[in-house]
Amino acid sequence: MASDTDPEPLVVKLTLPGFTADTRLKVFSVKFHTHSMLLKIHSAFFRKFLDSPDKLKSKTGGSAFKHEWVTQKQPDDIVEFKKPIDSEVLHFKMLLQAMYNEPIEFEDCNDLRQLTELADYYCALKVVSFALDATIGRGAFPFSQLQKQPCEMLQVAARLRHPRLFRECLILSIGPFSKPKIHMIEDPKLHKLAKYAHAQVGLLAAEAQIEIINVMEPYRLSNPKLRNEMQARIEDAGVMCRKDPRTAAYLPAYYRKLWDFKYDGIVTANPFRKPLSEVMANHLTFNRGYEAGEGQFRDFFFCGQILNEELPWNAGEKDW
Repeated sequence: MASDTDPEPLVVKLTLPGFTADTRLKVFSVKFHTHSMLLKIHSAFFRKFLDSPDKLKSKTGGSAFKHEWVTQKQPDDIVEFKKPIDSEVLHFKMLLQAMYNEPIEFEDCNDLRQLTELADYYCALKVVSFALDATIGRGAFPFSQLQKQPCEMLQVAARLRHPRLFRECLILSIGPFSKPKIHMIEDPKLHKLAKYAHAQVGLLAAEAQIEIINVMEPYRLSNPKLRNEMQARIEDAGVMCRKDPRTAAYLPAYYRKLWDFKYDGIVTANPFRKPLSEVMANHLTFNRGYEAGEGQFRDFFFCGQILNEELPWNAGEKDW
């Protein structure tokens, strides 16, 4: 993207090889020179606006542009441009970058949230979803910040119909396991989906406990020493997985202590590993380094899953 800076106004020129800009969009103090063809391809809003006979600007008065469009600050009850002006200009520029297949840099998750709000208004969610794929491919998205606001970003992912981001946020939103954040999900459909995902994780945790009992029992006769050490580890884990003796135990931390058990100093000989393999799995796509029950995640499982057919949108729709 090339830009020429003048004291007033700032002009941003977007290029499309072989085509001349024919549409000028004025967003507060910034003028964007764009191409109506791309705007109409990627935005139902601009398809309607630019094809409207009363919006067609004749080439009079020396204007080189076929179309002129000017935005204004809107009242609080209008979605378009109700944020601070500098922020709105930045995110409108991001929207155009998505349409022109140019790299987008997200400083934080709020950038994606505000861009999604703008794209929703302009009926351009699909192109932003594709642009997010490109950003993820370049490793230029602040994935670690998803942990701070997973419920809000889950709703953003649903609007963008972005499966990978949706799965990531869903897994993060159902933690902490003892007090999940899912109550913060405003959309009833997404809230129900998250409650179901949390229940499924709870089921895996319960099944793991049953399997641990089943694994230990044969050692009563075949290897009493191992069974005694496993029992001792269980008792120690019940103590170590609490902040202090008066607080409730963190189940993920409890299972982490069992997961790290070593028999004769060898972790690979740990009989707890098999029954815990599913509940201790990490199904995150972007934050693969997170470990259930470890450190700041002592009350988190990352084993949640959702099938493609369970995603809360119609995958067959080509435009949204």
